[in-house]
Amino acid sequence: MCTLPISARLMRCVILTGAIFYPAIALAADLPAPTYPQWWLDHSLSGAQPPAPSNTTAFNAWVAQNYSPVNLGQLKNFAAQAQAYLDSQLAPFGGAGTDINNLINSFGATSSVNYAPANLGQLKNVAKPFYDRLIAVGFDTKSNLNFLMYGNASAGNWTFNSPWPDPPPGPGETGYDSGNYTAWVQLNYAPVNLGQLKLAFSFDFERVVLAPSLWLDAGVGITMNGSNRISLWADTSGLSNNATQATDAAKPLWVDNVINGHPIVRLDGVNGTLAIPSVATGNFTIFLVAKATTTHEIDSESTTGSDGASGQKYILAGPSPGGANASAALSLGTNGVSYYERSASALPPLAVYNGTVGNTTALICLSNQAQSSTLYLNGQLVRVGLTSTANATLAPTEIGLDTAGGFAGDIAELLIYNRALTIQERANVETYLSRKYALNLTPQITISAPVNGANFAASRVDVNGAVTHTLPLQSVTVNGIAGYEPAR
Repeated sequence: MCTLPISARLMRCVILTGAIFYPAIALAADLPAPTYPQWWLDHSLSGAQPPAPSNTTAFNAWVAQNYSPVNLGQLKNFAAQAQAYLDSQLAPFGGAGTDINNLINSFGATSSVNYAPANLGQLKNVAKPFYDRLIAVGFDTKSNLNFLMYGNASAGNWTFNSPWPDPPPGPGETGYDSGNYTAWVQLNYAPVNLGQLKLAFSFDFERVVLAPSLWLDAGVGITMNGSNRISLWADTSGLSNNATQATDAAKPLWVDNVINGHPIVRLDGVNGTLAIPSVATGNFTIFLVAKATTTHEIDSESTTGSDGASGQKYILAGPSPGGANASAALSLGTNGVSYYERSASALPPLAVYNGTVGNTTALICLSNQAQSSTLYLNGQLVRVGLTSTANATLAPTEIGLDTAGGFAGDIAELLIYNRALTIQERANVETYLSRKYALNLTPQITISAPVNGANFAASRVDVNGAVTHTLPLQSVTVNGIAGYEPAR
């Protein structure tokens, strides 16, 4: 049985040590065991994960340790290791960047000054270029901090992009209050403790901060027999929406070290299948990291009929829920990806992408909102589907096999959200998955139609997130021909 940690959350108990950054938050008794980012262990910032809360003596000692003062040498070391981490994670985009590199180079050789205590102002000064860089490449620092502090990326309790509040208005600025400003300045001289240092450098590209309703990762929570046949694929969302299979002949195969060092669940398209609960009705977003080995039938889009009843390779599906509702189904082949809906009397293809997927690992995203579906392949919008005639569509309940056809290939990761994600949220999840599995995403570019007096806008969504470039326009007439030119 695979025994990797179910929760990727860092720790709210460290929040208790960070009252200088924000109000203290009570430690809930039902919180999962605190977990450090893996890069801390890889870069020797910690020798092991924190003890479990059930180990009362060790856990209490660990909590107490977070109140320990930090010296400048520790702060510098954390920053230097964070620089190395960003260099590795952001290599295609210039690594940690000039500002961070200049900061680390300014530290100089080790000296006795490294034993001097660090204060809050120094921690902010060192951490700020890291947060600036994370924001520049599209990392959602605000959601990450809400996730760490409150266990919910969408909580909205923490409204700042860094672990400290924005400064109050200073002298000469609107709203300036000398008492508040003086207190803020004095606070920056307060000593820093270990818990605050940890929180400031808690960013992690290997963590999805948007909490899905179902999250299956082939490297986590696998229960299998001696032949590596899977009976349980545990849901890592914390909601226990596990994938299960009790019949030996239908159990998929677990294979280690297949996609960028990560394991996969292998399906044969004939028998292998897993059952999951339906976690959403109406609006949902699905992400799949998978590799197909065979082609599937390409059907013409329609809102009626049962073209999906044969020739498909359903990687996700589900029986008809009955009544006026339908169940979502996704077919994946090396020659395309198609979205179907199964109702009591029909199985029509609502969105069909007829193009090369290949027999390499692909990232597929299906978004369903207000009964309208969109398909994305490797970060690129490839199809806007027809509007469903069903009252509501249920998220899939079967992995790998349907009465109308089975999927032959590998699945590394599956996430289902019970809502339609925003463009930025989708880009964040795709960024996480693309970096984890070394996938090349295709930028999505949208250009607006120019309007007099408005902006010509070009928006790009890629692994760096959403970036919009605007150019103000003005009308112009040249040789009797009207048009537009950049505003002067």
